[in-house]
Amino acid sequence: MNGKFLTALIIYMLTVCSGSRNAREMLRGIPQQDQAVENYSETLAEYMSVDETITACTDIVMGKLLYVEYQNNRCYFHFSVLDVMKGDVQGAEVIVRQDRSEVIDIDRGAHFLTTGFLDVGKTYIIMLDHVNNVYDDWYGLSNFVRMSTDGDSITEVTVNTVPEKVSFSTVDEFRSHAAKLIKDSPVQKKEKKYILSDDIHEIADFADMIVKVRVNGVDRSNPSNRELIDCTVLDIYKGEPSGGFYPIVFDDTVEENKEYYIFLMYSGNFPTLAAPKGVYPIDSINIEEYIRPQT
Repeated sequence: MNGKFLTALIIYMLTVCSGSRNAREMLRGIPQQDQAVENYSETLAEYMSVDETITACTDIVMGKLLYVEYQNNRCYFHFSVLDVMKGDVQGAEVIVRQDRSEVIDIDRGAHFLTTGFLDVGKTYIIMLDHVNNVYDDWYGLSNFVRMSTDGDSITEVTVNTVPEKVSFSTVDEFRSHAAKLIKDSPVQKKEKKYILSDDIHEIADFADMIVKVRVNGVDRSNPSNRELIDCTVLDIYKGEPSGGFYPIVFDDTVEENKEYYIFLMYSGNFPTLAAPKGVYPIDSINIEEYIRPQT
């Protein structure tokens, strides 16, 4: 594995682990290939306040924690939805995914370095980030805010387990406070980042970028449905790769030392697939039927 790919992999895994104040600890023992990893760990160490999280998150829900499931080092919190204060959470229940549990007690709840204990049977106001892309559709805790309630009283507010002073002490006061912040903040437009289509013409029109690549290496260490690839760009048919270029594809869709056409969306150093079927071996389609190389 070359140095640049290892650097990209470390940064990608930190992104997946999303925001531990102990990013430096996570990097301990891993060779730092260049300043990029050091800089990224500094970025992860910065946390927003509760007010900043209110405006930045996609959804805010008041819910009672019903039960917890634990699978593949991930916790799934099942909350009954009592009130939706922001966003478009639908239905009577919302499932919140959280990685890297330190303590799990199915009867009581689960403990995290970043949030503290979440107890079954208790009611919380939870700020969520809706992750909705070609690989995933799930909710995660935004900025690790933990807001405990008892009846109409808010009993505790922490960010990454650190208590934070706030200007509200009841649910009604928080609801009014959040509504004003949301009203005064810019509208966050949820852009569709993929297309559900098997039609290659439609995928080509939707994609930001279409490239022909040779796969040099594949990382399969992430226990999910995807893998990061190190590749050489052989031809560009649409868009322009920039900076580090390490596309994310579904598991078992590419092999090392083989060539593929990949239809992608821009997403920093880690472009994502434009459609579930966004990878094609070069002998499986005639790319000229869909788009010609850029001159």
